[in-house]
Parts: sequence; structure tokens; C-alpha cells
Amino acid sequence: MICVGYSKRVPDLWVKETVPLKEQNERIREFAKRNGWKVSKFYEDKGNDPAADAGFQKLRLDGMNRRFDLVIIDSVWRCGRNPMYAKELLLRTFYPVGIHFVILEDGVNSLEKSAKELDEYFAQACLYSNGHKGNAQKYRELSERRQIDSLKERYGYVLSGDRTRMLVDREAAPVIRKIFDMAEEGKTWREIAELLNEKGIESPGVHLYRVGIKQGKSTGGSGKWLDATVSALVRVRAYIGGGERHVGGTVRYPPIISREQYERVALRLRDQSNDRGEARAVALLFKGRITWEDTDEVPHFTLTETNGETKIVLKRKGFDDPVASYDDFRDQLTRILTNEKERARRVRERIEAGETKGLWERIFYAKRENARELFRQSVAAQEGNVDAYLRFAGGEIGEEEYERIHAGIMERQRDVNKRFEELMDGLDGQRKLLTIFNPWIRKYADWDEEKPFSRKTVTDLVERVTLWGDGTVKVRLSLRGREAFPKEWLEEN
Repeated sequence: MICVGYSKRVPDLWVKETVPLKEQNERIREFAKRNGWKVSKFYEDKGNDPAADAGFQKLRLDGMNRRFDLVIIDSVWRCGRNPMYAKELLLRTFYPVGIHFVILEDGVNSLEKSAKELDEYFAQACLYSNGHKGNAQKYRELSERRQIDSLKERYGYVLSGDRTRMLVDREAAPVIRKIFDMAEEGKTWREIAELLNEKGIESPGVHLYRVGIKQGKSTGGSGKWLDATVSALVRVRAYIGGGERHVGGTVRYPPIISREQYERVALRLRDQSNDRGEARAVALLFKGRITWEDTDEVPHFTLTETNGETKIVLKRKGFDDPVASYDDFRDQLTRILTNEKERARRVRERIEAGETKGLWERIFYAKRENARELFRQSVAAQEGNVDAYLRFAGGEIGEEEYERIHAGIMERQRDVNKRFEELMDGLDGQRKLLTIFNPWIRKYADWDEEKPFSRKTVTDLVERVTLWGDGTVKVRLSLRGREAFPKEWLEEN
């Protein structure tokens, strides 16, 4: 996967802080590294003008030319001129053609979200942007009074009556602590969400509308806890206490859980993130190369958790039970490729020992008679040429008749010449195949089975992988060049 980053120093809104490019790029690199990716290029807008977008436009052009597969940005507020520009580029231009994106500040990863979820995210961002720009006076007043924006309220916290302090929400705090406890026990996000729903605990959105400063009726959502809700909640660093900048200065969040517990859960999150990144990387390795049995159906590489251990498995679409673990799949494929590697090395050893001389002589002598026959045909093709000319010179036939006879003779000669060239080219090609530069030998003999599979390895060595219901892997290898050697050379000793 070709991964790039985009950073911009100046945000779209004055209520958002300016962040150095170096700091943004470092966060982008760190995220990519955790997911097993490497950032190949950064696109940057360095100036002080929020409307500057030269780097953004370069990103757009390179994306339209398919020069990368994924772009990582630090914040949607520092992406182009405003969130609408970001939406047009990331969601409406890149996403439909398979270029994915990650927005670090909001934890948005298009590899993990549906098109509807992404559309809702950008709709909220654009709404937020327009609302802030339309109420600039309001935020200037908040800043003057050192008050906290109501949008800074989050699940677990409520603003004080004078809006100058953030207080712990006594109803939500025990729920947050219970969620972190269950996460430490190894429960999945879905299991935690189901338990909270069974107990009838309000979801964060519903709860904030009931107890927050900005009270009112919830405008969206089912009111149920979702696994994504739990996953997002355990990422909230404010729960260990600390400050966050806002228009009035700094908002202080009192601690709800200990830093140690947060870090323990964060470690689990990082492990899961790495697992998901590995599963996506594996799926890309075999993209266009693997099918289910004798169909065009593509098995899915996904994650499963058993006894607290997360593994990559292969599943059929629409089925819950895995067909095979990736470890078994990889081991079977490795054995097949290793056998082919050993075969290629045995043949290379025979070449280096000079044993191809006899093979070449047999091929050459077998084709020599073909060459002689073509020579005889070349001589025969010229028969009648001299006779026709003499008849034309003596006035027996006219120019038109002579040209017709001559054209027929030349056509036969061209045909013979073409077949002779093909014979010679074939001989030259066969001679090259009987060397260590044979493409089959070059690809397989030096393949390193100790290294992880790469996209290049799969593309070069494998034409098709077929997965069967019993977990068996059948492989059609790329064997061009192997046909040059006799069967007994390819068999094991």
C-alpha cells in the first residue's frame, strides 16, 4: 500500500489552534508505523493564509493519477481551505476510486467505516464550520468571559452553571469506570455494548442531551450503545485528567480513571489496531489472486478473538465460521513455494555443472532438419522466377502477366522467410531458457521463505490461489520458463 501524508499549519477556523507541520507529520508517521505502513511522501501547505492550498491541489492531482492508495491527515480543519474542500477531495473524489483516508484527530478511518458513516462525519464537520463562522461574535464573547464552549462537554463531564469549569458527571462516571474494567477483563466492544444495553443505560448522545448545558431532544441515532461507541470512548484521553485549549483559554477535565488503567486499555487498542492493519495488509497481498473453490467468490481476511487471542482468519462472505486460519493458509502456501524453490535450485545446479550442453545439442539437431527443409522451400519458391523473366523479355507474356507471376513468387518467399525467422527466434529463446537467467529459476531459486510475504512475491510467483471448504489451499504458480527442462530434471531425486 502506497501511503502519503498531508499537513497544513493554519486551520480553517480561528477557534482551532495552529499546529507546526513537524508535529503533524510526526503523528502521521507514528500512526502509519503502528499499522505497518510507511509514509512515502508528504504534501504540505506551509503559509499563514488559511486559504492557501497549493499542497492540497498537488495531493488532488497525484491522487487522480493513482500515485498512492491512502492519505493520512492530522485534522479535517487543516485540510484544504475548509471541511467542504476536504469532503470533496477525500469522500467524493478519492473514496469512490478506492483511495482511502485517515483523519487522526477524529479517529476516522475510511477502511473501517461505511460510506454513510463517512458522509455523516463530513456533514457534521461542515455544519460545525458554518456554525462557528456564522457566530464569530459569540465566540469572541466566550473568550472575553473566559467561558467554555458547550461543545467541549463530552460523555462523563458537564459544565458548571457559569460555564467556567468542567465537572465530573456523577451519573456517567461510574459507567465509564465499568467500561474500562470490562475492557481490561478482555471483553469485546460488542459484548460491552450489549451488556450496557441490557441494563438500560443511556447512550452518550442521549445522556448528554438530557444533562448537558445544551439540553434538548436527541436528533439522531437509535439511542443504543454500539461497539464503535465503546471503542471510541476508551480512546478519550480526557478521562485521566488534563487540559485542552479552547476559545476561552484552557478547559480542565477532572480525572475519572487512573492513567495506569487508561494505558493498559490503550495497549490493547494498539494491539487490535496492529492486528486490523495486518489483516488489511494480508488482504491486499492476495487481492485479485484468491478465490473460493471453483467460483469467483473472494474469501475475506478478517479478525477473530478466541480466549483473549486475536488471529487473522479466512471467511466466506455471509458465513460466521472461519474456513481456515491465516497461519495454516500461509504455511500451506509456503510449503508449495518452498518445494518449487528446491526444484529451481536443483535445475540451476545442473546448469552450472554444464549439463545443458547436451540438451541444447538435442534441440539444435532436432531443429536443424526443419531449417534445411525451409531452405529447400526457399529455393523452390524461386522456381519459375528466371523462366518468367525470360518469357517476358522475349515477348511471350506481357508486363501485367509477368508482375502477377513475380508477385506470387515473392509472397511464397516472404512466407518461407517469416517461418525461418520464427524458427531462429525460437531457438534463440530456448537457448536463453537453458541458462541461469531463465525467468522461472530467477524468481524461485532466490526466493527467501524466511521473509514475510510481499505483494511483489505473490504477484511474481502466484497466478491463482484457491481455498477449499476443508481449509486446503491449491495454488497455480507462475511457471513460465520451466517447460524448457525435461521432466526428469524437475522430479525429486
